[in-house]
Amino acid sequence: MASRDLGPVTIDGNDPQRNHLLIGEDADEWVIRPYHHSQGRQLHVVSRETVRDRLNGDWYARPLIEKDMEVRVNVFNGKVTAVAKKTPPENPQQVAWNHARGCTFVNVRWDEWPIEACDVAVKAHAESGLNYAAVDLM
Repeated sequence: MASRDLGPVTIDGNDPQRNHLLIGEDADEWVIRPYHHSQGRQLHVVSRETVRDRLNGDWYARPLIEKDMEVRVNVFNGKVTAVAKKTPPENPQQVAWNHARGCTFVNVRWDEWPIEACDVAVKAHAESGLNYAAVDLM
């Protein structure tokens, strides 16, 4: 399975030629942020028309995903070990759902695990080459 099958395209501020080809294939709105970020800071939602102008070498962009749920699937050596669901913020329309915005994770009982999300997380883990991965899915 190719990485593209696991999520939306990511464009990199260091590859303007590739970016030119990819922008516009997925979304009208894009999230751009620096590679090193935390707490939802320096997160910007921009239009397809302006994403190229706002992107530089230390930033990346992905199509904006309107979400109503977020889960974290923990995978160790190819097996799901735990699933947690993120509580939405007061305003679920905001882009960043993180601890700084009041969100927390709540453990999901194994008999209520979202199987499709677990399958995607296991595939992402396999591509990573890591022994352990915490895969966030929306």
